[in-house]
Amino acid sequence: MRRHPYERKLLAIYLHNDDSVLSNVFCSQMMCADSIVSYLSQNFITWAWDVTKEANKARLLTMCTRHFGSVVTQTIRTYKTDQFPLLLIVMGKRTSNEVLNVIQGNTTVDELMMRLMGAMEIFTAQQQEDIKDEVWLEPVSRIRKQAAN
Repeated sequence: MRRHPYERKLLAIYLHNDDSVLSNVFCSQMMCADSIVSYLSQNFITWAWDVTKEANKARLLTMCTRHFGSVVTQTIRTYKTDQFPLLLIVMGKRTSNEVLNVIQGNTTVDELMMRLMGAMEIFTAQQQEDIKDEVWLEPVSRIRKQAAN
């Protein structure tokens, strides 16, 4: 069942790696900041995964390919351990998914918030386009159903 554009949210995938020196700081200072927690919970579906162990990373890549598509999987593959943690912002677009933003662990709370807000702006504009398309397509779909009966 397709969700109405008003019911959709962005997906924020947090990828953690204990072997990265930035992980502890990112978790304690960025992902625990009240403003970030509040903004993520209001506007995103958030999913976290630990890729420290190679088997976990392989499982993640398999799940991402199945559920989010090859674009998300390829994006994750391009990053090396010292570039983690990552926060991927993913938007469903028609029948596929698009990575809007990849935020690496070497950021500030203000920059993180600005990038989350920027992703929301893009998402909101896309939502408006989807709503226009659905409004236009709804009568066409109804006419096709009536013609088939």
